[in-house]
Amino acid sequence: MSNDNNEKNLPDWCYYRGDDGVDKNITLPDAPPWRDKSRVDEKNAYRPLNDKEIKMVNASLILRRPLLITGKPGSGKSSLAEAVRKELGLGEKVLTWRVTTQSKFTDGLYAYDALSRLQDIQFKEEDDAGNLISKEIKNYLNLEALGIAFASKKQRVVLIDEIDKSQIDLPNNLLHLFEENEFDIPELKRLGKEFIPFDDSENYETIENGLVKCNIETFPLIIMTSNGERDFPPAFMRRCLHLDMQLPNAIELAEIVNRHFETVNKKVNQENLTKIITLFLEERDREENKTYLSTDQLLNSVYLMHEKEIEIDGKDDDIKDGILRNLLG
Repeated sequence: MSNDNNEKNLPDWCYYRGDDGVDKNITLPDAPPWRDKSRVDEKNAYRPLNDKEIKMVNASLILRRPLLITGKPGSGKSSLAEAVRKELGLGEKVLTWRVTTQSKFTDGLYAYDALSRLQDIQFKEEDDAGNLISKEIKNYLNLEALGIAFASKKQRVVLIDEIDKSQIDLPNNLLHLFEENEFDIPELKRLGKEFIPFDDSENYETIENGLVKCNIETFPLIIMTSNGERDFPPAFMRRCLHLDMQLPNAIELAEIVNRHFETVNKKVNQENLTKIITLFLEERDREENKTYLSTDQLLNSVYLMHEKEIEIDGKDDDIKDGILRNLLG
């Protein structure tokens, strides 16, 4: 196909046109607000969809028990942790541990860089003032999400994201941690009292005999998320509260979209929004679908529609197929 034909077929909102155009001075629209995680107003955009979510969070706070949240991607599992932290003032940030198939139990507690310490001990380094740089263990050991929360003298919020991706023994190891409210750091055990970096700041926490013990009164709010890809041991489930988050319906989806756009003082055409939500739900809820559409895909579609007046109602099949599609095709 010739460049002329490409030019005729492409709509005006396409900046890249696949030719040797000479106009290099393009100005993209502002990024979608939900893509900017630093925005305070965007962090406030989440609202619980029902009273059950609110009650289960409060039960977890009162009982000092972890809350396991299951649900499909896009149901708001991770956003709930930030919403609770913000409203109750539980620390400056959510302490997050994103679990992968390679994650070990200690990854959520602390990190010790033994190799760097060994290498550094072999060399005598000086700072700008001519003083020898310390090779003490505290300079190579840091508390991670659960470790920070357990050592903190204030209550924190911990998000253990996608725990269903973990190795098979991780839930049982967490079970012991949640029951005993303490854990050992073997590297510190023989050193008596030791200070280690705390909460990504210049503050240091005293760890006696390698034992990090949580005060039950400040036991963190621990929110674990799962996409339902595996079952957990019965003993683990008995010690957790369980919340199954449902996917939002048409009315709730409209509220979610409007709330996100309000953070940047923009209003969405409600008639067009209704059309695209109808299309979204038809695709998301088809029984033959192997997976599902996420709310993020709806937000992306609405943003294109809003910013560049792209018709995502079936007329532009390229966009519809590329954005509003089943995650596994």
